[in-house]
Amino acid sequence: MRGLLVLASLGTIAVAATATVGLATTGAITPAIPKVLGITAAFGIDLAVFLASFRLLTAAPMTGRQVLPGAALAAVCRLLQQALGGVYVTQVLKGSSQTCGGFAAEVGMLAWLLIAAEITLMAAEVNVVLARDLWPRSLAGDLRPADERTMRDSGEAAQRDLREHITVTFERPHERDRLPSNASRAR
Repeated sequence: MRGLLVLASLGTIAVAATATVGLATTGAITPAIPKVLGITAAFGIDLAVFLASFRLLTAAPMTGRQVLPGAALAAVCRLLQQALGGVYVTQVLKGSSQTCGGFAAEVGMLAWLLIAAEITLMAAEVNVVLARDLWPRSLAGDLRPADERTMRDSGEAAQRDLREHITVTFERPHERDRLPSNASRAR
């Protein structure tokens, strides 16, 4: 129930932010209200939505400061997505026929929702990486402490039964050289 309530309320706020950006980028806002103010308001709304979402929908107790980096990244990307979506609607769909325009609107909306979901997921992952100190990661094959933590967590998450015990250990290159040849193959 909590998830549905949060989804409904934050979805309504997100629609308001999208409308604000649409009005600001299409020129529908009068000169008395500068476009910058509309875009700033939309960014603030998006930031509040993502802060609330990341705090309320995360199983672990999180503070606003812990979720702020991911929420800020998501708000900036969402603002850009909203602005580009407004351009798509006003420029691309404006010149299309009724049949093609309806189809293009549906495909555009599905793509827009997919991109929004990917942005939200990546921003949430930024918060996880920062909270668990899972960086810097190795790209060359040598294991860093963040790599070991990630692999250890992955192994423990694979436990399916309470009777099962998974222990993750790492062998160092100098330890591998001291093992007898049959012991290194057994691992």
